[in-house]
Amino acid sequence: MNGKKVLIQLKTYGLVAQEALQVVPEIVTQHEGYYGMNYSELPALLIEAIKEQQTIIERQGQELRNVTSQLKKKDKEFVSLLWRIEELEANKDTNDHTLVKTSSVQLK
Repeated sequence: MNGKKVLIQLKTYGLVAQEALQVVPEIVTQHEGYYGMNYSELPALLIEAIKEQQTIIERQGQELRNVTSQLKKKDKEFVSLLWRIEELEANKDTNDHTLVKTSSVQLK
């Protein structure tokens, strides 16, 4: 390069061994009171965890579809019942008028 220094700063990530010990003790080592991490084991554990989560997500998605389907059926039943109630109330009003007319005729 033309005499200029280029400084590249990379962002790195790590884990605190004591925190990882609570979650994934398989990757934590301990020697003479010091903790260490066996990072090479981490990808396989993460892949298995992702698989388990995916299974849970798929199961929950199916449960959600089932509940949504049941809700749609119940909604249709509810609307149908509302229509029946309205019809019954309309017929009741008609029958009440008929009964009143019949009763008044009988009273005369």
